[in-house]
Amino acid sequence: SLISPSNDKIYLKSFKDMSVTKCYPLLLTAKKQLDFKNYEKICQAIEALTFRHSILRKDPKELEAFYYKQIEVLNSDLPEKFDSVLKDIKDHNNFKDENKFKSEFIYASPKLPVSRMILDRIIKSQSESVDWTSKDVHIEHIMPQTPANEWKLMFDSDENEYKDYLNRLGNLTVLLDKANIKARNKNFSDKKEYYKESRLNITNSLVDYSSWDYDQI
Repeated sequence: SLISPSNDKIYLKSFKDMSVTKCYPLLLTAKKQLDFKNYEKICQAIEALTFRHSILRKDPKELEAFYYKQIEVLNSDLPEKFDSVLKDIKDHNNFKDENKFKSEFIYASPKLPVSRMILDRIIKSQSESVDWTSKDVHIEHIMPQTPANEWKLMFDSDENEYKDYLNRLGNLTVLLDKANIKARNKNFSDKKEYYKESRLNITNSLVDYSSWDYDQI
């Protein structure tokens, strides 16, 4: 269930998307020591903690030590061990500095599976869904990976800045069918013609922008 989670186990799938395994010993201990409802709560809390840890770019070893401390609690005879572990997770420093997390999130350029995970959460939050196993679902770089037309001017002006913004979350959306191939590196005004046809709000809402540059990203 951890290595190949079912589609409805969103929080378990996140660990796979983030290539995170150091929390598995804690999850296995929680599975053994807790009832299903509390096990699910621990999974969700650890997933949020782990995600924040990666966005904040903190040392993974720090979190690993924290997890083993919680394993000791779960294996103890404490009557309120579930409450104790959940409280420790929620009290972790990763949850305290919200402004820093938001700032790091805005500037983050995660690996593709993590970006896909985040985009999927945004889509789900708007009561929509996509089938990521379909070959017709594509992550679209609004400012394209291969700059041409107006994008080439931005690229030539400062290549490093262009590359820095390219894979940020703010520059990504989702396109269905063959619209991704057709839109590719066209000017933003032309791309909007494909965006407005999308059934996804995250994509068709892009037509509200008159232009697309680093400020919009």
